[in-house]
Amino acid sequence: MGLTHEVEMDIRTSRNASSFRAYVGLLIVWMIMLSAATSQGNAQVIDSNPTPSLALTCSASPLVVYPGDQVTITGVVKAFTPEDAKNFLLFEWTGDSNPVGSDDTASLIPQAPGATTVHGKVSLRSDPTQFGECDLTINVAPFQPPTISCSANPSTLQTGDTSTITALAVSPENRPLTYTFGASAGTISVSGANATLSTAGAIGPIVVTCVTSDDKGQTASATTTVTVVAPEAAAAAPPELPQFPWPPPLASDRVVIPLTLGGPGLKKMGDVDRKILSALTRMGYVQRAHFAVPNGYILITRVEQIDKNGVAVPQPNRFSDRLPSPNSVTSYLDGLFTARPGYFRIIAFVVTNADFNDTGAPLNEADAFKLLQGPPVLPATIAAKPVPSQTVVTALIYEYQKTSVDPDSSPIAIHSTVSAQTHLERAGLWQLLSNP
Repeated sequence: MGLTHEVEMDIRTSRNASSFRAYVGLLIVWMIMLSAATSQGNAQVIDSNPTPSLALTCSASPLVVYPGDQVTITGVVKAFTPEDAKNFLLFEWTGDSNPVGSDDTASLIPQAPGATTVHGKVSLRSDPTQFGECDLTINVAPFQPPTISCSANPSTLQTGDTSTITALAVSPENRPLTYTFGASAGTISVSGANATLSTAGAIGPIVVTCVTSDDKGQTASATTTVTVVAPEAAAAAPPELPQFPWPPPLASDRVVIPLTLGGPGLKKMGDVDRKILSALTRMGYVQRAHFAVPNGYILITRVEQIDKNGVAVPQPNRFSDRLPSPNSVTSYLDGLFTARPGYFRIIAFVVTNADFNDTGAPLNEADAFKLLQGPPVLPATIAAKPVPSQTVVTALIYEYQKTSVDPDSSPIAIHSTVSAQTHLERAGLWQLLSNP
């Protein structure tokens, strides 16, 4: 009994030991396999073409860039605030113009016009395999040169006088500008964008050159011409015309006609004369004469009869039926003013830049005798001349009254009861001359 029990115990113990050892073996194999699997799962597999896992967007400011301008590049990563980007992300910037920056912004200064490129890369500080990239192309525009215009005032003057030269320049990029001036004759002094030309000792045309330069060395230039005449030549009467009394005889009234002389259509003396003659012809003043005055001429109309309000009387009494032969001053005036009593008018258009006051003696019989002895058209040599600077057209009204039918009585110069402008309006001339 005892022997049998011991044998049974040994057999059970042996069996239990064998089962335990088998269980332990299986456990060891499973752990080894699990360890291998875990090791394989944690191993870093090198990928030759990694896929970006962060969305990086880049932008540049300003949008219009010139050489030497600073450009700011900004990177934005989706789902990251700017504060998160500083704490958890690492930025790298590279490019043609050597951008500088380690955070989400970088700056660069392109030095030449053309295209410059920027490459940005961002990665997680804790895991560089998590990254994103962006590329930018920045077009750097070339600087545009400035433009300039140049003018002189006055453009015609006498020897020894001065002219103001004005330069007007513009830089498309608002670069700072400097100015220089030069002249083919005379002396010139500069003050910013203006200069003063002194013509002492000079005669004839002077070419003035205006030059502007920006801070990038780009330049532009323009020229203007100043005409210098000798004082005696400026004051001399044109030889082609008879001389009119100067200063003019005392007029009943005067007015300056608002014409832009030297502008479109009125650049030459002949242009001005044609405009006045055209208005006179349309209003029935078909007989007229030209005379010389300093720096210009004067255009005289034939005597016409008017009422006291400056309105021309109807034909046939407006003008004499015929102009008498001037055998004598008296017979000439008799025919000029007729034997009828009433009011009479002569209109004189003075075209000059010379200052004057009509302070001379009233128009007398001898001067009236000569009124229509000048040529009816302006000589071609005078008509071809440019209108001198500051020339104006002044209308002088000479009004007379004849109170008696006595043929020996003479008309009396009077101060008009209506203005010179009203005379021209009622003659139909103001409307034609004052409009463009």
